[in-house]
Amino acid sequence: MKRHRDDLVQYRRTGKIHCYSSLVLESNDYVVNTVELYPCECDTQVCTSDECKQRLCRREGEYIRQYKKKFGELCVNRRIEGRTGKERHIENFEKYNVKAKEYSKTHKEEIYLRNKNYKKKYPDRVVAQAKAYRERQRFKKSCDGMNLIEI
Repeated sequence: MKRHRDDLVQYRRTGKIHCYSSLVLESNDYVVNTVELYPCECDTQVCTSDECKQRLCRREGEYIRQYKKKFGELCVNRRIEGRTGKERHIENFEKYNVKAKEYSKTHKEEIYLRNKNYKKKYPDRVVAQAKAYRERQRFKKSCDGMNLIEI
């Protein structure tokens, strides 16, 4: 809660929103409730282990997801706690894909020049990467239809 109050002070000073909870605290129309007592598996009274913290963050993320489904834009939490970067990317794949395509369209010339300069500067790397790519493709084609087991 202290971080949220600090964000509110910064919001009042600069006018920039760092955290949407600042708007809730600004209105002074909120109640803080304990939703669930989530026990730690450690025997200590106050646990500081990273594993317990991650488990607690994952549980908080589950509540945020439930709230977002139920209340949509009324949910102040934008970041889903306990979610990895890979999970975030999978959940927002289409959004990232659209942004990447837009960037490619608007910066087409810049990307072309960057690739051209890279090929001039590192011709050995380009040849090695192309060779590795061809090997991977050849391996994929030879393995089509086969059931491979990873060990």
